[in-house]
Amino acid sequence: MDFVFELDRVCDRHGAYRAKRWVLPGGGELVSPCQTCRAEADEAKRKSSTEAALFDFRLRLSAAGVGARYHHASFENYRTSRPEERLALDTIQHYAATFRPRQSLNLILYGRTGTGKTHLACAVARDLLLRGFTVSYLPILTLFSQYQDISSMANRNEDTREAFFARLRAPDLLIVDEFGIASMTEREKIVFHRVIDERYNRNTPICLVGNTDAIDFRTIIGERADRRVMGSAEIIEFKWDDEPLNHDLFSAGEST
Repeated sequence: MDFVFELDRVCDRHGAYRAKRWVLPGGGELVSPCQTCRAEADEAKRKSSTEAALFDFRLRLSAAGVGARYHHASFENYRTSRPEERLALDTIQHYAATFRPRQSLNLILYGRTGTGKTHLACAVARDLLLRGFTVSYLPILTLFSQYQDISSMANRNEDTREAFFARLRAPDLLIVDEFGIASMTEREKIVFHRVIDERYNRNTPICLVGNTDAIDFRTIIGERADRRVMGSAEIIEFKWDDEPLNHDLFSAGEST
């Protein structure tokens, strides 16, 4: 049987403490460390674990296409100073909280620049990723440039193009930002409508974020795509003035 004794010890860092000494069969012994040292070690282990989890989540955000500038974007640090902002936040937060793959509506965020549309779209991505859903975020010009790169490859083939569209139809939610930033060529319209059709046929939602008004938004997207996207969507117009507070993300708190 082990024998346990108490004795006074002195820690080089924290001074005197009461220790326990175990006498083990065969003559060995164990002496308990300083309680403060143990607490510090436990805290360091917890902090290391938290930092590892945060790093892993940053990788997941990056893999989803969310840039480092918006890694901190969340519903909690979207600041509201007027009722319209509060309503937009509540509506989008509810959309994320009740999100269900192949069941949720599309999400349309459009209106003035600088009102926090991208912040909230990335907050949706963050929230869904934390809950185990798959999300892909990309600006529309990036979408077109990726397709152009694939189409111009020396060894291009139809399988490569199909893999491109498969990647965009796969996630539970696809977020396409900066819609309407530039006029689409006829070829780009075909590509974009293919993306919409792929998700429409699979009944998987898409989120479009654009700096346009309602009329321009519908004109740019086209009548056919308009019916498929806007006909079953949560639509939020950001029509208030620029709110710079929601863009100072580098000073925002960071947590997963």
